Amino acid sequence: MYSFISHIKFLFSATNQHGVHSPFIYSYITKGLYTKKKFATLKNVDILLKSIHYFNIKNLKIDSESSFYQNNIKTNFPNLETNASQFDGIYLENCKDWNNTIIEKEIKNTTWVLINNIHHNREENSFWEKIKKQKEVKVSIDFFYCGILFFRKEQEKEHFKIRY
Repeated sequence: MYSFISHIKFLFSATNQHGVHSPFIYSYITKGLYTKKKFATLKNVDILLKSIHYFNIKNLKIDSESSFYQNNIKTNFPNLETNASQFDGIYLENCKDWNNTIIEKEIKNTTWVLINNIHHNREENSFWEKIKKQKEVKVSIDFFYCGILFFRKEQEKEHFKIRY
């Protein structure tokens, strides 16, 4: 029930690319996410795979034991490296997997972190709200099914809710 009510609230407050004033995010949405090519039927998986493709990710950390995600990633990006010391992208199964040491050890200015199920329940949503307020997080995008964080030092701190 929580997820359903949360989704209704999200739909009333979310926008599309026309509500975005950041050139970086506008380009990501229009050229990366709103393309006709579908990688997967599940929206969160499609967002993950389109993000990997758009940002031309070379190494990705996958914090998920689900073979479903790993198989989808390896099928679409067979040359993707998953054993690096710093990552271009990080996938977390849920907000509870967030660890502040990620910020210090594993990211670069261009790294993004995609977190699945940010509205799954009240606890996950609360974690998401805390994470996006951290000073290192410059831009956060809430797609309802998942959220993505950017750490670009040159970017002003902003939060977007985007319909996908």
